[in-house]
Amino acid sequence: MVSVNEAAGNAKSQLAAELAAGVNLLSGNLQIQFLLYRKLVLPLDGFVFWVRSNLTSPSPIDPDSVNIPGSLHYSTELGQEEDATIAYNTIVFTAESQIDLFQSMNPQYIYLATYQGIRFAFSSQGKYYQQANLWHYLGVAVTSVTDIQIIDDLSQLPKEQIISNSLPIWLAMPSYVPPYPGFRCPFPLYPSFLIPQNEPPPYGAVHIEGTRALEAIAMLGPRLQSSQLATEKVTITTYGVDNDDITTFLNFIIQYSSDWSLIGIRNMPIISDEKREQAELQVLAQKKRIEVEVNYVQQSVRDVARQHILGCIVHSEDSGASITVRPPIPTP
Repeated sequence: MVSVNEAAGNAKSQLAAELAAGVNLLSGNLQIQFLLYRKLVLPLDGFVFWVRSNLTSPSPIDPDSVNIPGSLHYSTELGQEEDATIAYNTIVFTAESQIDLFQSMNPQYIYLATYQGIRFAFSSQGKYYQQANLWHYLGVAVTSVTDIQIIDDLSQLPKEQIISNSLPIWLAMPSYVPPYPGFRCPFPLYPSFLIPQNEPPPYGAVHIEGTRALEAIAMLGPRLQSSQLATEKVTITTYGVDNDDITTFLNFIIQYSSDWSLIGIRNMPIISDEKREQAELQVLAQKKRIEVEVNYVQQSVRDVARQHILGCIVHSEDSGASITVRPPIPTP
């Protein structure tokens, strides 16, 4: 006599088989090729690029490309904005089995696929029904304005800094060691919105806004270098930092300004405590903020960026190790 559990299992297997057959029929036994890319951070200004893994060394442990069978659906919505007109493609990829490769990947790597000219990755997994035994992966296709951050040819990598504000000065601060007993930056700094995934505290995020000129026209150098006196508001948000360390950091900013004269402080910065809660734990994160209004000369920012790049290699955050880029391997 068949038990209830056996009957349920048989029903599940039959339903899953029928749905899998439907997926294969609708997709025409489609297979999507995913190519592996590696995260590269420009030490000039913290800008992030994704470079094809076969252009970097050492070689990653994940395969350079994988073919995954499944069914792909996408919808397109046209967005007309002030600064761009973009077609947003929402992707749904249905697979007959869980794609373990996506679940266990190092966050410094990503698999990207291209289908009918649409390049995409996945940002989430959709609702899963055990009886159906189908997995749904969702994402938004790479837009035209961010596609240049994906590097398939090393000639596409920028050779100069991208940022025009004082960010390179702030990113260079943690590497400064005073030649006399003094304050040092007690934690790493990252550009706002470009914090490494699940970065453990302590760290600080540098957000810059309100950049404006303090002189009418730029000064031109002997090789037509353009430089202007500028001012802006810099907000540093920290996590996992106690009162002593954040006080040390504020004193370090003042000392750095005095030692190097790269930035001048025009306000009276103060430490403030911020609230970031997590209802599941009923706790508050150790979040603090400092707002600094600074003056600086744009040429000084470029000089700092050039000096900083001489002591760095284009790198990823993969296990804290630097990686190098190399020409592509010729195919036979």
